[in-house]
Amino acid sequence: MRPTGEPCPKCGQAVPAGKWVCRCGQIIQLDILRHQRPADRLVFDGDLSADEDGDTPTNRIEPENQSTVRFDPIEALGELFMGRVIARPSDGAAGLLAGLNPIEIFVLSLIDGKRSAAEIIEQSRLKKVELSVILLNLLRSGSITTDAAITVETQGGAAEWGGSAVEYQRHELDRYEQSLEGGDVTSATFHLKRSVALRPDPKIVETLVRHLDTVFKDCDAFYNTARYHLSMDETARAIEVLERAIEEFPGEAGFLNLLAVTIVKHNGDKQDARRYLERAIALDPNNDVYSQNISRLA
Repeated sequence: MRPTGEPCPKCGQAVPAGKWVCRCGQIIQLDILRHQRPADRLVFDGDLSADEDGDTPTNRIEPENQSTVRFDPIEALGELFMGRVIARPSDGAAGLLAGLNPIEIFVLSLIDGKRSAAEIIEQSRLKKVELSVILLNLLRSGSITTDAAITVETQGGAAEWGGSAVEYQRHELDRYEQSLEGGDVTSATFHLKRSVALRPDPKIVETLVRHLDTVFKDCDAFYNTARYHLSMDETARAIEVLERAIEEFPGEAGFLNLLAVTIVKHNGDKQDARRYLERAIALDPNNDVYSQNISRLA
């Protein structure tokens, strides 16, 4: 809980204890926006840690643009933090790309072509290392560029959103409602957080608070209970919990994946596990973990 009276970095007003967004719209408590899909940690080998993509962005500058020093990513970050190079949103649609997570969208909203990276730290209260990673991701995705010749190769593109911030927010809210209606709490939470990150409208902030305190909390409790039973090697109990979770949240692909993993551990029934994994893939076809797990069954 935040202490009472801590000033907002944007407007200087004292923010009451427990509040994570100021009256001026500044997001104070960024942990609210952190989001990790629980299904991404559930793999057959028993390792519940997320596997990070090892790809490192590399710098490429076309010959006609080499009017400045050729930066590698680390040198580029140094220039950004010293203020000699300023990040600015890419042309068109404020650089909004479909693949950004909520914190990346929040940082993108602070990049105006005037603030240095050090000033963005003051506004966001992120740690330098974390902001460095986010800036590299934004450069790689094409969401931001710089006032000097720094470019970072993209690892595959994402569709650009062509509307205003208000339209983008409406789009995300529609996806939140669709996901929630389908019982996919993880996706619903993700889209609602993205909506708030870009434009923290008080009504939508209130919706997120209610969502986190009710539906998300109930869904997360199922995950935590199932993992507890697995940690105690109580696979039969874990299966019972996960079956109830799937009844409650039929669109939550992570429950189907975890149930498949648990079934294999419990009785080795690969056919039953495959059935649940196929349902998980149908719900979330781009999840590499599900594809890896079904390959391991073979």
